[in-house]
Amino acid sequence: MTSPNAIVACCDKNMIAGACVALISARQHLGAIQADLILIARDLPDDDREAIAIFEAKHSIRFKQIHLDSAALEASVTNYGATTLRLGLDGFLSGDYERVLYLDSDVLAIDDISYLFTAELGDDAIAAVPDLVKNIPLNVKRMESLGLSFGNYFNAGVLLFNWKFCLERNLFAKAREAISGPRLRFLDQDALNFACENKWLRLPVGYNFIAPFHARLTLHPRIVHFTGGGKGRKPWEPGSIGLHKTYRAFFQKALEGTPWSNFVKPAKWQDRLVGEFRSKIEALRRYSTVLDYLKRHKTV
Repeated sequence: MTSPNAIVACCDKNMIAGACVALISARQHLGAIQADLILIARDLPDDDREAIAIFEAKHSIRFKQIHLDSAALEASVTNYGATTLRLGLDGFLSGDYERVLYLDSDVLAIDDISYLFTAELGDDAIAAVPDLVKNIPLNVKRMESLGLSFGNYFNAGVLLFNWKFCLERNLFAKAREAISGPRLRFLDQDALNFACENKWLRLPVGYNFIAPFHARLTLHPRIVHFTGGGKGRKPWEPGSIGLHKTYRAFFQKALEGTPWSNFVKPAKWQDRLVGEFRSKIEALRRYSTVLDYLKRHKTV
């Protein structure tokens, strides 16, 4: 029997462990909300499929699994990594859902997220958190090229789809068409923003708590998003910073006793030092941009 809601993660073999942890963390913070947990995986080898079964048994859960072969998919949902699969969700998921929560494979729910399934969406296709974009002419021009005004651009790592509305308005088809055209800077994220045409509900920053905000715990983080690459940004990396200690422990416990127990790499003090230094420099570099963001967007 299909639940009225779904929580979905898309991945390939590189982030299958992260996707599974993201899904169970969301389940733990749903309150009384019922939702199907859906794992969409591309080109997954047999050993990872077996590992999913072990992970499910450990956590007494059952994912709805959708396994895809890149060779059978159109280029618009395969060319730019596994996250691009979200542009094909209309063809992968049932049309019976009311709301579908999409999560990147590098997120972790840490507090109650039930509001996402009860918030009034009206005619908004998506509920999302505005992205952190520096207010400079280059970025303003880029927003305008997408038909957006500055500030009306969301981060696509956590997306709540007003599902039937999205299907009726062909949102995913519009996004696939956009990504099939001239190359976009942020690819499927740009394509989804373009397809929404500014019709989306702005959520507080805590529902997609990206890296530049991680030290600001007074902003009530609910879904932490480990954005960016490089040392220290991901809690499973050897350079994981001290700020991510609790998150790192969650991943270790969730994956213990599974074939992915080595997903969390041993911490090395040299890498930690580099990660901490990078984190401090990045915080200084983005300080004014973060303050400007907090003035313009709701935080609770």
